[in-house]
Amino acid sequence: MKIGWVAIVALMAHICQWTFAETWYVDHSVASSGDGKSRQTAFKTIQEGIDAASNGDTVIVAEGTYLESIGLKGKNITLTSTDPLAPSVVANTVIDGNKLGSVVTFSGREDETCVLSGFTVRNGKGQYGGGVCGAPPLYMPSRATIQNNIISENSAEHWGGGLANCDGAIQNNLIVGNSAEHAGGLHGCGGVIAYNTIRENSVRGVAGGLGNCRGSIHDNMIIGNSAGWEGGAMTVCQGTIRNNTIVSNSADVGGALAECSGAIVNCIVWLNTAPNSPQLYATTTPTYSCIQGWTGGGEGNMDANPQFADSEYYLSARSPCIDTGINEDWMWVAVDLDDNPRILYGGKSLRVDMGAYEFEGKCHETLKIGRDAEGCLVLTWASMPEHTWLVWSCLDLTDGSWDEEATVLSQGETTSWTDPATGKDSQKFYRIEISQ
Repeated sequence: MKIGWVAIVALMAHICQWTFAETWYVDHSVASSGDGKSRQTAFKTIQEGIDAASNGDTVIVAEGTYLESIGLKGKNITLTSTDPLAPSVVANTVIDGNKLGSVVTFSGREDETCVLSGFTVRNGKGQYGGGVCGAPPLYMPSRATIQNNIISENSAEHWGGGLANCDGAIQNNLIVGNSAEHAGGLHGCGGVIAYNTIRENSVRGVAGGLGNCRGSIHDNMIIGNSAGWEGGAMTVCQGTIRNNTIVSNSADVGGALAECSGAIVNCIVWLNTAPNSPQLYATTTPTYSCIQGWTGGGEGNMDANPQFADSEYYLSARSPCIDTGINEDWMWVAVDLDDNPRILYGGKSLRVDMGAYEFEGKCHETLKIGRDAEGCLVLTWASMPEHTWLVWSCLDLTDGSWDEEATVLSQGETTSWTDPATGKDSQKFYRIEISQ
């Protein structure tokens, strides 16, 4: 009976913990701290909100600049701005470390249910992880989820200007303008690193963007990072490096990647510079990637100009990187950096594109289908002058075989095409692509 009673008590405690999770409020504009239980009685500092919270609680922080360094202390809570998906809110909810230490410090005991989301984390200065430190050196790294943040203008005396020792998911962040002796953006992170823009971080030594990261690195833009010695974009990363766009990074050796042992697949590696070595130095042989000046073999690789559409490195309609990656099972339910399906029709096939973005400029959402007086199907879609469109059809989507029907010159703001082979009882599926 005692064992059963203890089990019941334990279960009730567990239920109560989650049933009565609380929300705490922080607002720097209040005259003085209240009890934190409403917006009107908010705490004045973020640390007060963390200290009051228990596992499962949420701490919501109002917009403003908070001059403090904070510690999560092993608590599995959600620490968030008022709207972590709104860029203006993220930009205006600032935790400023004032160069007095790491801005955000975890103890290492947090798991993936601990979430840091929707802040600008800036102006930190620490030995490791100037912006976010997942744990002190020699401690187990935190597995907290770090997402939807701007992590900028932080520095580290040793490793990880932006983040260090974080083993949880790091996703949908802008990690920009951080610096360190080594690993300007991220160091020693073992979780998935995905859907981030890692830009213009710098180091005196190795790994301008990422260093010694062990988890999968996918669907990131890694741009304009620099290293004084080795690995402009990344160095000694052991996880799979997949579907990243790695552009305009620089180092003395390995302008893009150096000494990375994980698989490198479906990446675009372009305009990186290293006076004393190729863009990729002492890495595994990549596959299905577009690499400037590449002569090192590997299945599916090319050195053709990726033909970016703009300064954001989207693919133009003529890019050779469209439909030239290699598919993997997980990609059918995955998304790209813009949250579009990872595999879209590009040219003529359902093959994944190289780089962080799928080319999505081909299928038009405004397609309308009607019939003319003779019963033939008439397709009408919004268009742009001076473009050429390709019309494709398919009789059976389960077969997956598409036939090119016609090339149609733009007729102005709308363009129409009539399928002469259709009658009243016919049924086809269509898609429209920009040809040029």
